[in-house]
Amino acid sequence: MKWNRHDPDAPTDRADFIARWVERLFDPLTKQTRNKLKSRKTGGMCCLGVACEVAKIEPVKETDYTFTFDGMESELPHYVATFLKMDSEGRLCSRRDNVNRNYLSEKDRLFNTSEDHTSLAELNDRGATFRTIAKIIQQKAHLLFQDLTQAEHEYIMGVQPPAWETVLEKRRSAKASRQNPGKEASA
Repeated sequence: MKWNRHDPDAPTDRADFIARWVERLFDPLTKQTRNKLKSRKTGGMCCLGVACEVAKIEPVKETDYTFTFDGMESELPHYVATFLKMDSEGRLCSRRDNVNRNYLSEKDRLFNTSEDHTSLAELNDRGATFRTIAKIIQQKAHLLFQDLTQAEHEYIMGVQPPAWETVLEKRRSAKASRQNPGKEASA
């Protein structure tokens, strides 16, 4: 199923798409997985799988363990990468760029190989949190997306992680929904 850009909930332009993607990565209820766009077992996604969901692409059961998005299991569909003007794996700048390291916590310091480049998919698969990946997308947007305008970058930078009170309330609400299926969680 192709991306339905006429869906009223679909992103309207590239900056809107990237901002929604970053917002979803900041959302504490978005489950993360490794080595595939979306896991059937856990429902978790890699950071690129989150982008596919932002694009409103329906996941298709491929195996007992994975879903694909338009036939892709571990990369963005070509037309989404083309729309975003980025590599299908989310290639980032050189690992030797120490500025990137400033956005990673000790736990997330993943630059320990001799390869020259890394990607968002690789960061995800090596254990970077969605929050870390969202910050890298914001801070390094000019290295991820070709021909990014200053206005687009400012719009993307405007997305903020939710306040801890909001995070805790979302977790409580999700827990209450799991404990009482079919009933509205009380605020």
